[in-house]
Amino acid sequence: MTLILDTATQPLKAVISVPGSKSIANRALICAALADGTTT
Repeated sequence: MTLILDTATQPLKAVISVPGSKSIANRALICAALADGTTT
């Protein structure tokens, strides 16, 4: 299996709602921590 990942050429803008699941919420918080700029 081959996996190709392209990097973003511009900042990503998105709105997400964190579900009640702890594991998914933790993943969302990690992504927010790694992101540049404001995350709400």
